[in-house]
Amino acid sequence: MVFFRNLLLRVFVVGVIFALLYLIVTLSFWDTWVSVFAMWKMEEKDAAMVMVASFTLLRIILVFLILVPAIALHWTSKTSQGTSSV
Repeated sequence: MVFFRNLLLRVFVVGVIFALLYLIVTLSFWDTWVSVFAMWKMEEKDAAMVMVASFTLLRIILVFLILVPAIALHWTSKTSQGTSSV
């Protein structure tokens, strides 16, 4: 039971780290992405909707369903191996 508690806690921690990373990248390159979307005659409002939808889909599928649980499971198993061998 402790293993699953530690796993879920670490999934949360890694998920928050990735969410903050996405926030920083989005805010830092906002002007660049809006200018790229302007080539297709899109307004900033429409570009924002496209970016939010694409980042949400990317984050849900790739990061939160595959990467975050894998990192947390690896982290938890390495910690469990280190304590059980002592």
